[in-house]
Amino acid sequence: MPRCGEWDSFDNYARRVRVYSQTVEHYIGNDNHYIQETYQRVSTMRQKHLFPDLRDLVWRMIYNDSMESLSLPSSLRSLTIRQRPFTALDQVLDQVAHHAPELETLEIRFGLLDRPAPYTTMNPLPFSRLKYITLVFLDLARVDICHFLSLASVTDLTVTLNDSEKVWQPRSPVFHVLKTLTISGEPMSASLFVKHVCSTRLREVKFVHGHQDTTLSDCHELLAALFKTRG
Repeated sequence: MPRCGEWDSFDNYARRVRVYSQTVEHYIGNDNHYIQETYQRVSTMRQKHLFPDLRDLVWRMIYNDSMESLSLPSSLRSLTIRQRPFTALDQVLDQVAHHAPELETLEIRFGLLDRPAPYTTMNPLPFSRLKYITLVFLDLARVDICHFLSLASVTDLTVTLNDSEKVWQPRSPVFHVLKTLTISGEPMSASLFVKHVCSTRLREVKFVHGHQDTTLSDCHELLAALFKTRG
């Protein structure tokens, strides 16, 4: 246990912390779990946010790690989550929406799954300030994060698609005020995604194809979808 006065010194420095990143690549397995467990235990011991003025958090989850006991300050503006594989996404986003209502930037990344992600359904979440989203290898056919974020006024979206997007069927049109869209993946997956983006404010679209031998004719359906929905 800390000696008398040590927490005062800690708090003095903790108030200055704006960025906390727990994603060093060589922290794997037990090392990664130990770092997270230490953070969460100290948060529980203090019964308050360790870094009350934190603005940017990068959190790495491996296997069965979770964010359930992670203390998220209301000051948070940017959150990056990396997990392999991703589970309990609905619980994580629900926690973020209610604990960090001022969040402006959300990035979710995880490696290609070695097994299908569990189906996840939930109601739209109250993200009122969220503007910038990055999604990498999120199985949209089974985890409809676009529906979760449908209340947010997202203006900038970057998404890396996998093959499962061929069967993605959102419950309603998404991203009504989107201005900038960057898509990485196969032309067919990208075209199906674009068809569900209902924004009339879309001004910039960048497509990064998955293979060097992709031709303009391969992108015909994608271009047709863009021109049709955007007039």
